[in-house]
Amino acid sequence: MNTTATNLGNEIVEVLRNPSYRLTGIVEISRLSERDRSELLRRIKEYALPLLQQPEFANLQALGPRLITPAPHYGLDGQWSNYWDVEHYGKEGICAWVVSAMPPPELLVHLSQANRTVAPDGNSYLLRWHIARSLQVLHARRDLPAVREWLAPVHKIWLPVPDPGRERWVCLEGEDRAPTSQGDAFELDSACWQALTGDPLEYTLADAIGTAMAAAGMTGQCHTIRLGIARAHLIAARKAGLSRQQDLISYVTMMTLNGDALAESAAWKQAVAEASELKRPLADALQAPLSCQPR
Repeated sequence: MNTTATNLGNEIVEVLRNPSYRLTGIVEISRLSERDRSELLRRIKEYALPLLQQPEFANLQALGPRLITPAPHYGLDGQWSNYWDVEHYGKEGICAWVVSAMPPPELLVHLSQANRTVAPDGNSYLLRWHIARSLQVLHARRDLPAVREWLAPVHKIWLPVPDPGRERWVCLEGEDRAPTSQGDAFELDSACWQALTGDPLEYTLADAIGTAMAAAGMTGQCHTIRLGIARAHLIAARKAGLSRQQDLISYVTMMTLNGDALAESAAWKQAVAEASELKRPLADALQAPLSCQPR
């Protein structure tokens, strides 16, 4: 079920009225500015726990994903304060909000089992399970015994939904029970592994257009909105016949900065047509500077 950013807080509060539940946030610390990262960690202090718990990932912990947990004595007010600290200082890196009856230190150890995942080829890999897309894929594959047990202690989880126009969230239901077994890694079948692969170009572009938008004075879009923008333009680029990666990158970047003006530009349409026929790269096909400004 989808919800707006405005309603998200209300939904979380209603769940936390049951004192059995604790709210934890998953935050990609590396996405935050140095200023926001320092302030968030100062406020949360020792309760921003690295998700990469295995010794072999120790060198990634400083800038790896964190589980933001409430202090043991926190009630509803304290957890609400944590929520707003993350919303204010960690918004760029929020991957999920998780509610569980399992104590946060135990939840950390339990969820960290998915860091080392066995692929269909029999080898173990570091899985970025904490990003929203991965969590949605895994939730949809609860038919896999290992995944079902891994998600067992989750009561509810809210994930950001890529949308080019506004901030939206989807709430997924868990089983709200203690897991019956635990292991150091879990195995995924080929269909699940393929679904997890997704389109890495979307994420690369979400970061790239963020830099371009900031330089053009277009601020205020969080990572998830930028991901929605990148995805929408990437779909349009492929529909227009573009296939080379550099052409896709050029299309998404230019449409993000100059979309309204480009829609009416004959030079742009001609350039896209030439690039789609592999005659020239899109950037080269634009023979004259486009007379448009960022919208």
